[in-house]
This record gives sequence, structure tokens and C-alpha cells, in this order.
Amino acid sequence: MDKGDERPQEVISKWSNRKCGLKPLEREGIIHLWHDRRITAGKEFAREIDDSLNRAGMILLLVSPDFIASEYYWGNEMKPAMERHQAGEARVIPIMLRPVDWHRTPFGILLALPKDGKAVTSWDNQDDAFLDIAGGIRAAAADLGVAAQSSPALTLEIRGVAYTTEYRGVIIQVDIGSRDTDAHQITRCSLEIPSLGMTLEHVPGPQHLVGGPPWLPRAPISLEPRKLTRGSLFFPAGMGPLRDGLPEEPLPAKLRVDFFLEPAIEREVEICTFETLQKMERSAGTRPADEPKPGTGTRTPSPAEKLRVAAERREQEMAKKQEEQRRRENFERAALDAAPKEFGALAETLRQRGEALNEEHLPGVPVLKFEPVNHRLDAGSTYSIELSPYAQLRSFTAMLFVGLHPSAHQSHAELPIIETTSRQFRAHADEQGFSWVDEHGMKWTPERIVDFALDKFTDLLSAEPDYSGGLDEDGF
Repeated sequence: MDKGDERPQEVISKWSNRKCGLKPLEREGIIHLWHDRRITAGKEFAREIDDSLNRAGMILLLVSPDFIASEYYWGNEMKPAMERHQAGEARVIPIMLRPVDWHRTPFGILLALPKDGKAVTSWDNQDDAFLDIAGGIRAAAADLGVAAQSSPALTLEIRGVAYTTEYRGVIIQVDIGSRDTDAHQITRCSLEIPSLGMTLEHVPGPQHLVGGPPWLPRAPISLEPRKLTRGSLFFPAGMGPLRDGLPEEPLPAKLRVDFFLEPAIEREVEICTFETLQKMERSAGTRPADEPKPGTGTRTPSPAEKLRVAAERREQEMAKKQEEQRRRENFERAALDAAPKEFGALAETLRQRGEALNEEHLPGVPVLKFEPVNHRLDAGSTYSIELSPYAQLRSFTAMLFVGLHPSAHQSHAELPIIETTSRQFRAHADEQGFSWVDEHGMKWTPERIVDFALDKFTDLLSAEPDYSGGLDEDGF
């Protein structure tokens, strides 16, 4: 999570003091906080920020006038964050710290926190504002499918288990994953074999094992944040019952990995010799896959078969994910290519509907004037419907405003207080073709968008104006 920009010291202090509002989410394993103040001496500032932005599942933009004005944050942090948001790889949430005009920024289409996008410094009780922010982040995490303890920080996957008679020991190939940005340390790796009443301790393996993967060092072992540590554990048999080898049948055992100040991870494994694995593979190759082993009702896959099936499944899932990514990118390009023409058609529909209303010659209704440059339908230069195209990153957005003319306050001494309506529609393409999509994912046709705008417009013109002075909260 990006810590944000240069802001008054009191705002930084308030954010830090109230960060405890997010602590329950951290303890439950729902979020893991990161900001640029966590970068330690000697590390490259820009690279650390880029790496964190690329790994984050949720990115908070701490918005203030300084954030909007900063060219660095605008180009190096906000744009990459919005690219990942548009690609569906992360969720960007604007956090409004201080009042600022942000609705026409690239992240202006997003729902901000606290409630209604009201800046923290504008709340009478700022503790309530930060409590609302914490609740919004929890809800966003739930929407992303993140649940407490459902995604542990540490994972352990077994890729292979075998006994080597040449070196008299057990080799276990493992993948140990660290999913958060905190440091983790393995304090012990042990292999318990209940049937033999013995427990083996991990040491670095033999140096000259042909084809052997890199060995994990002797504990304690440091794990890099947000990285997958792949290697092999070696458990020498010593002078115990395993010194002379294993029986032909797989030997049940339990691998245990202990971590500093964290729960241990245990996995059930079956130990076989390399020769037994080869025999099981040959046996599996000569017997039909659905044929049970002699004397059993069901066929038990060998460890080699399990590994092969798991590898094939991972490859299929990766290929499916890549194909889906290519498909999504193709639709994004199609939407971006078609958007200018479709926006022109939308503006033309607005113009035609305005002319049709003028032909009705309705008494007491001002003549509507269409401005093709600004794509705006005006009623007496005060009330207006404005369509604005906005191209950003890999998306195109049509901004719709119904209410007072944006610059009307510059030429009118007294203005009615009215309710201003604004909507954003993102260019979208899928199997059904092009459409405009609102912030809730609902598709809109140009006719429906114009009908919606004209309905709001009619309500404004038919309502009794209130000239008590001032503009509404949206700045109109």
C-alpha cells in the first residue's frame, strides 16, 4: 500500500496513530500493510516501490492537494496502480485525506473512502473517518474473496520424496512460499518416521549428487518476502534402521517445518527408493489407468504419478490463465479502438434528441443549444448536459454531467441551488460487441444514457429553483 505524498505533519501523525484501526485486519491475515517508510537504508527507493506496487492486491492512494500536484507520484505510482486496476490484477482505493478536486483524475471514476469521498480533515470526529476507512477496506477484501486465515502467509508444497541408498538418506524436494512482505525464518526441519520410532534432522545434502537441485542450507533459513524458495531437504539416516535401506513398500512419514514465532507446517509423505519409484512408474505404464491393483478395490497412484498429474494440472491452469489474459487484453484493445467513434455516436444521439425537443416548441421551455466542441446541450447557458471523453492508460471513459454549466458561476451573480448528477461510463467490449459500462458493471446503450440524462435534465427545468445562494457539494 502506497504511503502517499508530502502532507502536513499532523495528517501523517493522525494516519500513523490511527493505523491501529487496520491492525485487526493484519492479525486476521486479511491484509499486510506496506508503505515507502518501510524501505531500509541501502535499498533502491524506486525499485522497492515498483516491486511493492506490482505485488500488491490492494493499493491505497492517500489523496491530498500535494498528491495531485506531485509529478512523481502521478507518473510513477498512480499510473502503474491504475494499469493494474484496469487489468483486474489489483484493487485501487482512493483515501481522501484533504479536500481536493479529484473527480476528473484517472482515479476519479472509483469509489473513494471515507463515505461519500468526504475528506478526513472535513469530519467533525476524525476517528470516525478512519473507522469508516477500515470498514471499507475490510469490505473490499471480502469482495476480492479474501477471508481471515484463508490465505496463510507461508505455504509448503512437496514436489518429490525419495531415499538414496548411495548417500543413505531421504531427499525431499519442496517449494516454500512467502506471501507477505514480512521476513520469515525457518528454525528447524525434521522428518518423523513413526513405524521406525525415529526422527531425522535436515542438513545440506551431498555435493556430488548427479542431477540434484540446489540444497537448502542448514537451519536457520531466511525466506525472502513475496518469493518462492525452491530446493531440497536432506535427512541423513545415520546409524538407525534406515542405514541399510528401505523396504520395497512406501514408508509413511511426516515432514515438519518450524518457523520463528509462527506456527509450524506439517505434511504427510511416503518415502520410496529411486528403484521403487522406477518400478512403480513401469508398473503404472503396463497396467490400464483405471485397473485396480491386485487385491485392492481401487488403484492407488504412485508418488511419481501424483507429481506428474499435479505438474500437468499446473501447466493446464497456467495455460488457461494466459489464454484468459490474452483474451481480456484483446477485448481491452477492441474497446479502446472503437471508443472514439462510439463516443461520437453518443454525442450525436444527444444532439438529435435536443433538436427533436426544440421542434416541439414547448411553452416556457428554453431552446436547447448543442455545443459540438464540448459535446454539451445547454438550456439558457445555465442548465446543461455535458459529455466529456477521457482516455487514460488502457481505457476510455465517457463522463456525463447533468446540472449547472461548469463555468456558470463565472458569469452569474446569483445561481439556484440544484442537485448535480454525474455518471461515468467505461468503454467495454466482449463477445456481444461494444457497450458502455457503469461503475457497477451494468451495460448501457447510447439511447439509454441520453434518456437518463434528459430525465434528470427535465427534473431540473421543472423544479422550483432555490436562489438562497451558494453551489452544491460537487462544485457546480
